[in-house]
Amino acid sequence: MTLISTSIIIDSTPEVVRKSFLDFKHYPEWAPFITSVQVQDKKRDQEIDSYADLKAGEHLVVALQDKEGAKPNIIEPVLLENSPERFQWKGKVLYDWIFWGAHKFEFKPIENGTKTELIHSEQFGGLLTSIVIYFFNPEALFIRFNESLKKRVESI
Repeated sequence: MTLISTSIIIDSTPEVVRKSFLDFKHYPEWAPFITSVQVQDKKRDQEIDSYADLKAGEHLVVALQDKEGAKPNIIEPVLLENSPERFQWKGKVLYDWIFWGAHKFEFKPIENGTKTELIHSEQFGGLLTSIVIYFFNPEALFIRFNESLKKRVESI
């Protein structure tokens, strides 16, 4: 297994950072790399008041775009956790032994809760792990996403 982890300090509370992070409907306006997140059940996706209400076990549809203008790769991960501290999903390609990734966002309060350390990580496993990491360079993609989220939150 391989773990890639990045972090960034955002000048806002974890609650505000998480609220902006969970505002999936506005991702096309600002988010590189993860350009869309929806609930797989279209009716549920339309009815949901807040993505903060998503429950572990729900299936998502996530569009990942490694280069601007490139066709997005669509994955259908299962949500593992959606708590004030963490948002995590796990996706796979057919079977875990081929390729899987557990993608995690952690919202850690720092400086008495006035700022947030966003930890954006993913643990990868399966036969294709080295190939995926080589071709997609997830660390650089995570950093771009983190910086864009920081810019969005701090401009509100």
